[in-house]
Amino acid sequence: LEGLAGAAPDPRPAPLPPLAPGRFCVSLVEGWRGEVLHFALTDDRGRWILSRQRDGACEYALTGMMDAGIASVVMDRTFVDEDGVRWIIDYKTGTHRGGSMDDFLDREQERYQDQLEAYAVLMRAREERKTRLGLYFPLINGWREWEAKAD
Repeated sequence: LEGLAGAAPDPRPAPLPPLAPGRFCVSLVEGWRGEVLHFALTDDRGRWILSRQRDGACEYALTGMMDAGIASVVMDRTFVDEDGVRWIIDYKTGTHRGGSMDDFLDREQERYQDQLEAYAVLMRAREERKTRLGLYFPLINGWREWEAKAD
């Protein structure tokens, strides 16, 4: 212990106090994650998705019965909007080069539709309400939404 008396100060920052209600904190993130966060926070839709919402959750894990048996999923974002509609949103960090942006987004919706519909089936076992599904591409300001199919 005597040898530690002359040691350099601890380089780790002191813990921050709790945030005041209604505030949020953003940390600096290196590389593409920081870029995704920047785009989401500077985009109206991204701020809407990430804002405090009723019954909101990120990385929401849910397990339930599907036709193929027990399924466990993790939803990127879910919440209930001011009209009582459940939203299930999947983030996509891909980019698009060349061709029509609308065609690209249409193909992505077709590609991920079954996945999001499965999320809606599992959520519907928990609650009965109108559900909308969305794909959000913050890096390209892309968005697709649709109403979940009824059982």
